[in-house]
Amino acid sequence: MKYKVLGIIFLVAIGAAVVSVLYYWQVAHQAIPGPVVHQDKGEIFCGSVAGIPCPTSGYTCIPEDNFPDAGTNCRKSETTNDTLNWKTFESKELGVKFEYPSDWGEISLEIKNGETYGYTSYPDQVKGKTFAAYYKPPGQNSRYALFGGISSDFQTNRGGQFFDSTGYVKNLTAYYFKYIQNTKYLLDSKLISEVTGVNTTGIFIDPITYVGMEWYYPWRYGAIFNLKSSKDFSGIAFELYIPNPDKDPDLAHKKLEFQKLLSTLEIQ
Repeated sequence: MKYKVLGIIFLVAIGAAVVSVLYYWQVAHQAIPGPVVHQDKGEIFCGSVAGIPCPTSGYTCIPEDNFPDAGTNCRKSETTNDTLNWKTFESKELGVKFEYPSDWGEISLEIKNGETYGYTSYPDQVKGKTFAAYYKPPGQNSRYALFGGISSDFQTNRGGQFFDSTGYVKNLTAYYFKYIQNTKYLLDSKLISEVTGVNTTGIFIDPITYVGMEWYYPWRYGAIFNLKSSKDFSGIAFELYIPNPDKDPDLAHKKLEFQKLLSTLEIQ
C-alpha cells in the first residue's frame, strides 16, 4: 500500500511538470498583444494581465496603481527628443529667438503704448510701453500668455502682474525681480534656479511667488531673462500656466517642455 501511494504521488508530480512545460512553451511562443488604441479618446492602453506594451517610438507604460497587472495609458517618454518638429519664434524688436512645441499653434506678439495684457479703468493714467505674446492651440477658443514685459518708464494704476518685469538682478546669492519703475523685490532663493539658453542665462521660478509682492501663484512656473538689444525693454518674463495642476496627468511633461523651450532661447 505504501509503495502504491508513492507511485501515485510520483505520477501526479510528473503530470504537473509536463503541464507546466507545455504552459510555458505556449506563453513563450504566443504573439505579444499590441497596444490598444481608443479612437474616441486618442489614448493608447497598455499593461494589465496581458502585458500589453507601448509603441516603441518614445512611449512608456507606467501603471498608476501599485500592483503588477495594473493597466494604464501610454505616455510620452520624458527622454524623447520631441523638439525636432518644433516651430521657431523670432522678434527683431525684442531681440529674442526660441523654439516651441508645434501643437501650440502660432505665437502672436503685441507691443503697445500703454497696456497690452493688464486692465485698468483709467487708461489715460498709464504711461510707457508693454509687450506680451500669446499662443492659441489649433481647435481651441482660448489663447494663453507666454511672455511679456514693460519699459523702464511704465506706470499703471492697477495691481501688479508677473509680466510687469524689466528683468532681474543677481547680487551674490540673492535674486531680485525688477518691477515697475525699476523697483527691486527680493525673490525666495529656495524657489530659484538658474536656467541656461543658447547664449544667455536667466532664472527659473518654481512656482511663481514673491516676497513683498501681492501675488502668489503656486500653479504657475516662470522664468526671467535680461534683454540686450531692445531699445524699449530690458527684460522678458516667461510664464507657464497650469489651470488644474492636481488633475493634470501631463503636468511633469508640460513643465519639462517649458524648460526645453527656455533652453533654446537666444538673446540677440
